[in-house]
Amino acid sequence: MCRVRFSGPVIRSPLSTNEVTDPLKRTLRIQFVGEKSSGGYDARAMPASSKPKPGRPRDEQLAERRRAEIVHHAIDEFARNGYNGADLDVIAREAGCSKGTLYNYFASKGDLFSASVDHVMFSMTDAVGPRDENGDPVEQLHQLIHGFLRYFAKHPQYVELLVQERSDFRDRKEPTYYRYRESSRRQWKERFAKLIENGRMRQMPADQAINILGDLLYGTIFMNYFRGRKIDPDRQASEILEVLLGGLLTDAEFKSYRAKRR
Repeated sequence: MCRVRFSGPVIRSPLSTNEVTDPLKRTLRIQFVGEKSSGGYDARAMPASSKPKPGRPRDEQLAERRRAEIVHHAIDEFARNGYNGADLDVIAREAGCSKGTLYNYFASKGDLFSASVDHVMFSMTDAVGPRDENGDPVEQLHQLIHGFLRYFAKHPQYVELLVQERSDFRDRKEPTYYRYRESSRRQWKERFAKLIENGRMRQMPADQAINILGDLLYGTIFMNYFRGRKIDPDRQASEILEVLLGGLLTDAEFKSYRAKRR
């Protein structure tokens, strides 16, 4: 059994992922500090190593699998019953461990919820990331939108956690999904700049395009969830791309529209 030590100063910078590349492992190696502040529950990376203790050697892979099992069942319980209604005894039972074991990995219920939301976003980033970092930006945009909508259509309970985060942790400065969206901003600014430079995208501020695209995608998954839409994610992605890339107006009509507002 692995015990997680909760000590040291709170670090408010992004999580360190230098050593662990697998998104689930990155999520589950997070050490959450059970101290609530104006920004909510803070998180920092687990130390890479610690002093060995007497007794049976620590099995890192077993510890990671155990954290993964706990988070997996925690997500389902939070999605079913909400943060306040979620029962740690149920999570422990479904994960095949004791309630005390939960506290070996997470300092509190709030820390477990934070780890669950981080898992949702880490896994999403891996699922929708471009398969070729140096590929065509238009193809990368296609992959992003299709992958994003497929991911949340497959895991609607993940949307529920994002909703709960806003309703039950209002003291947080910004939702987790905004934090992860900002982490990819630089890459997309470079991709849009490349399209503009090559004459494939009309001149516009890259930040404007990124903000609208992000709001469109997150708005889509929230509306799908709230309205109980059972729509094929690839069809929906194709419809969004048709409007986004093709536009609503003809070139002549759009020029006329802009001219009237100058």
